[in-house]
Amino acid sequence: MKKSTLRLAFSYLSFIIKSDKHEVIRVNMNESLFEDIKPGQLIGGLLSGLFFLVLTVQVLFPDLAIPFVGILVYALTMVDFISHEMGHFVFGLLGEFIGVLGGTMGQLFLPIICLMLTLRRRQWGFVSIFTFWMGQSLIQISAYVRDARSQSLKLFSPGLLLGGGSPIHDWHYLLDKTHLLWADQFLGWSIFMLGVALMLSAAGLMFARGVGLLNRKVY
Repeated sequence: MKKSTLRLAFSYLSFIIKSDKHEVIRVNMNESLFEDIKPGQLIGGLLSGLFFLVLTVQVLFPDLAIPFVGILVYALTMVDFISHEMGHFVFGLLGEFIGVLGGTMGQLFLPIICLMLTLRRRQWGFVSIFTFWMGQSLIQISAYVRDARSQSLKLFSPGLLLGGGSPIHDWHYLLDKTHLLWADQFLGWSIFMLGVALMLSAAGLMFARGVGLLNRKVY
């Protein structure tokens, strides 16, 4: 076979994939991965990805206090705290155990709902934001879980301002009730790794968006 024929064949090479419904999906391979990428899109995606990486560093190393970034992470932590306490209040109507677990559920409720809505609409910028938020929130939760046996964290509850008693340690209570107190470190570090993966995924999405990988057409 002549070289020109081979070159022509490879330039129009495509993979044929049959779905469960026996529909044929053709992915053209003669299209350059970096075709039609606008400079603004590339620069914006790369800068956004780097920004999420800096945010991740700030979350993992809070003592760094990176200017401006530290304020953003602190504000997000305050939102987590308010959502956590609201979760206790709302889910507390369903019983003690659900009420205690409701703090964590309330903390994750907003980022999960927002992530689902934006992911469905393929709004990648917002998907990255809410993916990062969920990861950051999981980092906070992981510290709480790992503290279940030692209970060394200083806890605060709005009830203290109203003359209420000392707040209970959510995850000491939850793991003790489920006979999993012995596994607090394993569970806590597992949640921690998931949180890190989500925050890095937020940065990865922005990098992918910048180089146009999220705009690839499959037809």
